Amino acid sequence: MLNLKEARECDEALQEVHDLPQSTFGLESYVERVETLLTSEGKNAAPRYVGVCGMGGVGKTLLLQRLYGSRKVHGHFQEAKFIWRTVGQTPDIMALYRSLSEELGLQPELNANPEDYKLKLHSQFRRRRVFLVLDDVWQDKTFDTLDLAKGKGSVTLFSTRNQSLLERASPQISQEHMTPLSKEDSWRLFCVHAFRPPSNVPCQLKALAQSMAEECQGLPLALKVIGRAMFGKTSCELQWEPLLKKLRESRMQERTVEVELYERLKLGYDLLCEDDWRLNDCFLYFAAFPEDSKIFLKSILWYWIGEGSVPAYHGDEPRADAFYLLNKLWERSFIET
Repeated sequence: MLNLKEARECDEALQEVHDLPQSTFGLESYVERVETLLTSEGKNAAPRYVGVCGMGGVGKTLLLQRLYGSRKVHGHFQEAKFIWRTVGQTPDIMALYRSLSEELGLQPELNANPEDYKLKLHSQFRRRRVFLVLDDVWQDKTFDTLDLAKGKGSVTLFSTRNQSLLERASPQISQEHMTPLSKEDSWRLFCVHAFRPPSNVPCQLKALAQSMAEECQGLPLALKVIGRAMFGKTSCELQWEPLLKKLRESRMQERTVEVELYERLKLGYDLLCEDDWRLNDCFLYFAAFPEDSKIFLKSILWYWIGEGSVPAYHGDEPRADAFYLLNKLWERSFIET
């Protein structure tokens, strides 16, 4: 059982993993191009839209994060209000409206209908220059409900898997399409997570590891999850061959890209129990919370304690144990903080 001091030390030890230079793996060219699109007009220009499209797991959110924190972007929009909202497949529009009200310093309305609320927000946004980021927009209708940044010089930057969102005649949308990583970048990213340092690839595993990286089809999320699942398995080929076979079998039948990504992530999930037998059940409890919502440690802790995954006996420290489990899930790329 970890005490709190040890838990903090565990967090510090894992920080090297969380701070890996992901920008070096095929992202910089996207950043430069979209920065140019975002900063091409002045503060008195008509409101504009920049859309980033790509399949799930290709790195759209990471690109938006880089742009949201870009010095070039902040320099261009230095007097603007920066707002980020993660939308998701089934968004709570009224909750988003209320949070946007608070972002603008307004009192959120509890009983307004969506149409009236949008009109009030629209009026407020027209008075401001806003850099609005909408991550993970799935539907045209959702985009329309959140199309609020109408002030002079404002920009709405959004990500989507839906190509039709970028093909709308009105508004005119500048486009950036993200594609899977090259074979070389895929191998580099896989090695960073599977072998630390990444140059430390055992000769007897190199061919197997390269095949496993190729099975991830250039998707950064799959490369991270599978790479971290394989970390430490450097003793012999027998640890790699069955898992490579599972990855290959997952695309034997005709499936969508999203389903194939799911199959690769599922392999990472199946291997969680190797670190701690409780991790699979602990991860499933995140399904009790809304998609893309922020979850406080105290909330998930009581779920785990109630089910017995984290001890609550006299003399134990459940917070430290929960912290240890969270770090394990974080290290394996199953949660973000």
